[in-house]
Amino acid sequence: MRDAYSKPFPAPRLVSPPPRFRVGAPRPGQRVFLGDAEAERAFAADLERLVALGGEIVEFDISPFFEWRGCSTKGRGWRSATRQPSG
Repeated sequence: MRDAYSKPFPAPRLVSPPPRFRVGAPRPGQRVFLGDAEAERAFAADLERLVALGGEIVEFDISPFFEWRGCSTKGRGWRSATRQPSG
């Protein structure tokens, strides 16, 4: 059904996904889970599943993001850097 303001929009042509895809992930020593071992295990399992599906994990340096927010890669200051100062 069309209304007075709609235009015809052709359906996009579907193509097969590429045989390999790339997924970015922080380097292992820079991943911050704030002591949540379950989240850490789940993240590792997700990366393994992506590889099993044909993905390539591309690790990158996330430290500039922590420096930008005044955080360390150990998680100290992570929450406090996201809060607004009171007063």
